[in-house]
Amino acid sequence: MLRACAMTARSSDPPARWPELGLVVSGPARLRRHLEAEYGPAAAAEVAGGRATDIGLEVTSLSPQQSAPVWADRHKTTIWRTHLTPPSERPIRLGVAVRGAFGPSLVQSLAVEPLLSIALAERGTCLLSGAGIVVDGRAVAICGRSRSGKSTLALRAWAAGRSVLSDDHLRILGTGEVAGFRRRLRIYPDLRSTAPGATSRLGRATRARLVAADVVRRASAGWIGLPVLLDPSGVIDEDARVPLGAVVVIDRSADAGSVRHVNDPARAWPHLDAVVQHDLRWVARRDAAWQAATETIAAGQLDLLRAAIRAADARLSVLVVPAAWPAPRAIDAIAEQLSLD
Repeated sequence: MLRACAMTARSSDPPARWPELGLVVSGPARLRRHLEAEYGPAAAAEVAGGRATDIGLEVTSLSPQQSAPVWADRHKTTIWRTHLTPPSERPIRLGVAVRGAFGPSLVQSLAVEPLLSIALAERGTCLLSGAGIVVDGRAVAICGRSRSGKSTLALRAWAAGRSVLSDDHLRILGTGEVAGFRRRLRIYPDLRSTAPGATSRLGRATRARLVAADVVRRASAGWIGLPVLLDPSGVIDEDARVPLGAVVVIDRSADAGSVRHVNDPARAWPHLDAVVQHDLRWVARRDAAWQAATETIAAGQLDLLRAAIRAADARLSVLVVPAAWPAPRAIDAIAEQLSLD
C-alpha cells in the first residue's frame, strides 16, 4: 500500500498554478514540490470554486475512495497509481499517488507533460519534444525522442553563445512563433565527451555531480543511470518568443551509412507523427476511449505544426544519423549540419 504521507498535500496549502501552462496542482505534496522545481515558482492564488477558466490540467492527490479506473504503473523500485477523467471532460483531471525516488519525475514525463500537450493544443500551442535554438534571429526546433541528443545540442549552442529557448520541450504557436519552456535540464556523464565546451562552463560542483553519476552508473552495471538536474537559469531564455525558422527531426536510422540532411517535408511528417505519438503513449494506454482520442489529438497537434510552419514560412527536414555511431560522433555531425557551434 502507498503511504498517505506520500499521497497528499496539506489541506491548508492553496493550489499551485502556472497560468501560462494552464496547470493547477494541489497534490501530491512530493509531486507539487518537484513541479515547482521544474517549472519555476507557482502562483499560489486560490482558485475560485476550485476551478478557473485558465485551467487545462488539474493534478490532485488520488483519493483512497477514488472510483475506477485506477491504474498502477511501476519502474524498478518506483510505483505510482493514477486516475484520469474521460477524454470528453474539461479540465483534464489527473489524480496521482506515488512512491519511490523516481516517482515525481516519471509522473511528470509520462503523464503530466503529455496531458499538458493536449490542453495546450486546444489553445493553439503545440508542446513538442524538441530543443529550441536561435540561429540568425529565428528558432530552429530540433525534434526527436528521448536520448536523441536534444539537451546536448542545446548546451553546445549555449556554450557557443547562442540563445536557447528550450532543451527538451518547446512551445510552437500556430501563429508561427516559438516560445521558451522552463524545465530543469537533465545531463548525463557522457556530456564530458559530447559537449566538452558546455561542461567546462557548468561549474565545479556540477562537474563533480557528473563524475558521481558516472560512478553510480558503472557500479550498478548501468541499472541506475541518474541524470544530473540542472537549473535552467542562465541557459534557457524562457521568456523569449522567436519566429520559427526550421523544424529538423532527428532520425537515428539503423540502415544509414552516413549523415544525411533530407530537405523533404514529405519524409519529415511521418517522423514528426512518430514523435507526437510516442509522447502520448502513456495516455493512449489508459483505456479504449483515450486510445481513440489520442489519435485525433495527435492529428490536431500536427495540424498546429503545419499552421505554424506555413505562417512562419519555415523549413521542415529530416537529419538522418547512423544509429551505430557513438554519441560524440553523432552529436558532432548534427551540430555541424545545423551550424550550432
